[in-house]
Amino acid sequence: MTPSIIRAGLLAAVVLLTGSFLIEQDSLTTLSFIGLICILQNPFITRNIGAMLSWTSATGLILANSWCTKRMIEGIKRTLIVGSAVVISVIPVMSLAGLKTTWLSPLFNLILSIPVSVICILAFVTPILETVPFLGLIHRISYCITHCSRMSFLNSTEYRQKVCHDAWLV
Repeated sequence: MTPSIIRAGLLAAVVLLTGSFLIEQDSLTTLSFIGLICILQNPFITRNIGAMLSWTSATGLILANSWCTKRMIEGIKRTLIVGSAVVISVIPVMSLAGLKTTWLSPLFNLILSIPVSVICILAFVTPILETVPFLGLIHRISYCITHCSRMSFLNSTEYRQKVCHDAWLV
C-alpha cells in the first residue's frame, strides 16, 4: 500500500476510536502519532516523495482548517483558504524533490475546487436518482454522455454506440 493510503487509513481509525471512547483529540498530535507509527514500521518511508507530499498536504489542511475554525470562516471562503494552504504547503517538498510545477497550479486549484465539490456531491446523489423514474432518465443521459465522451478519444463509433445503447438497456 502507498504511504498516503496508510496515513489516511490510520488517521480514520484513530479518529473513529477516539470518538467511540469519547477521548478528545488534537489533529496535529494524531497526525504526528501516526507518522511515528509509520516510521517505526518502515524507516525508509521518510525518503518516499509520496509520503512527504501526503504528510505536508495533510498538515497544511489541518492547520488551515483550524485557523478558519478559530476565525469562524465558513463556506466558499473557507474552501478557498484551505485549498490554497494545501497547495502552498506542498510546493517546498516538490521543489526539494526536483519536481516541476507552475505557479498557475494554485490558481487552477482554487478555480476548480468549487466545481469538483459539486461533482463529488452529485456522485453520491446519482444512485438515488436511478430509483426515481423520471430522474432515472437524467441519470441514464449523464451516463451516456460521460462514457461516450471518454470513448471520443478512441475512433470507434461502433463502441460508442454500444456504450450508449447499453445505458438505455440497464
